[in-house]
Amino acid sequence: MSIDQLRFGQGKLKAPLPVSDKLTSYVLEAEQGESIFIPGANNITRILVSGNQTDNIFAVVGTRGGHTTPVPPHHHKEAHDVFLCLQGKVKVWCGSECRLLEQGDFASVPPGNTHSFQIVSNHSEFTGIIVPGGWEKFFSQIGEPYDGPLWPSSDERSFNVPAFIGAIKGGADVIPDRDFQLFEPNPDPASKPDNTLPDKTEPYFLLRETGPKYFLANECCSPLITPVQSHGKFAISVLEGSNEITGKRPWDRLTFTKTHIFFRVLEGKVALTISGRENDQQVLTAGESAFILAGDRFQYHFASAYGKALIFAAGGAGNGIETLFVGAGVRKDGHVLEKYVDGAESKLAEVTKASDIETA
Repeated sequence: MSIDQLRFGQGKLKAPLPVSDKLTSYVLEAEQGESIFIPGANNITRILVSGNQTDNIFAVVGTRGGHTTPVPPHHHKEAHDVFLCLQGKVKVWCGSECRLLEQGDFASVPPGNTHSFQIVSNHSEFTGIIVPGGWEKFFSQIGEPYDGPLWPSSDERSFNVPAFIGAIKGGADVIPDRDFQLFEPNPDPASKPDNTLPDKTEPYFLLRETGPKYFLANECCSPLITPVQSHGKFAISVLEGSNEITGKRPWDRLTFTKTHIFFRVLEGKVALTISGRENDQQVLTAGESAFILAGDRFQYHFASAYGKALIFAAGGAGNGIETLFVGAGVRKDGHVLEKYVDGAESKLAEVTKASDIETA
């Protein structure tokens, strides 16, 4: 099947995710996926990858909306929540910490940690991964399908409490924490600065443009979370690149044999080929995304002077593209993409041998 047949959307306001007895790679146009409106929430949840596409290994969801009241505090037994603010402002509580996330800020909430969130601007968007997959069905249980481009800001219905209680009684991994008291964001966190990745799985916040940066050829990889911070289950990185910086990566094609990959373009253009067919190349622009099934070979390159993409990875040992950059790239925290950087190509074979990644 060609990737053209796997491109969903085609200008429609709503495009369902692929339904098949066989898992498959696919491409989504901007603002596509399964859109769900929860009455009383003033936002929509858009499912870009569901557990049906990954054998419940993970799901990817996005939320877009206006100012809301805080979500009732709760925790999960198994699900690991993350919040990456793409625009606007989102307040996130986790345990004794609270932050006001702005564009590019990130929060990680492992299982067992009481948390809540609130959109606090007129138009905000955030995205995240749900591990394990399947928990995203909760949104359908308490909401309803929506086929508009943004969200129904004029809907005045109240939150469906009976549906919420019914979903929890039905086994949804949501445990309310009614005694948790919300509080204002910490203006100057005393616990630790929000600019590093912890060396174990624990809650943390990461400010935009902080944390480690790894440069290789004409690209820069900034891990937001790795298997070290996710109990070995998944990774998320920001990948930047340019087609105006000359040079060649030490790989052309990649195959993650046990790990599913999800691309979402944030800025510029990314050219993508799945299954190694040149005539199937697709150029993804901002807001478009692609799910690449574990075992499917793919090629990518930045097709603009500057581009930025989110790369989610889950399955196997949870190693994503950051594995290649950490192992064969050059760490330069605080730097920006500006020139070709020679990496340690000799280490690439060692890195791939120890992971489920094949390069060509």
